[in-house]
Amino acid sequence: RIAREVYDIDAPLPVPYEFINRTGDTKKMSASKGTGVNAHDVVDMLPPEVVRYFMLRYSPAKRLYFDETDSLVRLVDDFATMKQHPQNELDERLLFLCTDGLDHPAVSSIPFSHLVISYQAALCDTAKTVEILRRSPEYVRIVDEEETVIITELGYVSRWLERWAPESLKFRLADEVHPDEFSPEQKEYLWRLADDIADAPAEADGNWFHQAIYAYKESGLLPPRELFTTIYRVLIGKDSGPRAGWFLSILPRDWLVERLRLVK
Repeated sequence: RIAREVYDIDAPLPVPYEFINRTGDTKKMSASKGTGVNAHDVVDMLPPEVVRYFMLRYSPAKRLYFDETDSLVRLVDDFATMKQHPQNELDERLLFLCTDGLDHPAVSSIPFSHLVISYQAALCDTAKTVEILRRSPEYVRIVDEEETVIITELGYVSRWLERWAPESLKFRLADEVHPDEFSPEQKEYLWRLADDIADAPAEADGNWFHQAIYAYKESGLLPPRELFTTIYRVLIGKDSGPRAGWFLSILPRDWLVERLRLVK
């Protein structure tokens, strides 16, 4: 009654829930003890529909565990999957509660995990990220239909990378490459792979690039694991990174060929 008569709004829906713990903690969050997560930070890093999803997807009697690092990516991806393919009436009702009253959706049909990789591969440039996604046959239709939503979601990606993302998920393309840091076998492997990619069809996707890498498994040039670590080292200066095939497929082709030839 107060909401209607004083504030001229509908009363908020009462949502009971258990204590919220940080993943790995046995006690509830406590601001006074410094173990809490600021609510303002949460809504700044997570789209509102995902915050609702986190609160509503389990029984009110179930204790909730919040992880602002790796599990946050899975949380957004899980919501996006449910949004695209609700499995039953409960999913439909949950989706309604998560999105009711929101004027502008902030979760696209492209997995949050892919946006995180694409955004960093585009040097954290929103417009270039959209270009990269549009080049992908898998996502071109989605970009055409949901470009505004994607741009909004990339804002959340940017803030999450800056504040919460674990170092294991962060990367940037190396500014330069030092050929003397690679063995003769590694150089030969990179040069051959560069030739393969130079001749690749324009529509080559992540699977094509993955198979191109795996084709060298029996070559004897390098151990199987080193086929991938060598690529990561030449591209981002680390021994591991995003899924190699998909990662290579979103990079500008000419730049990639030159970098694998240890030129750029």
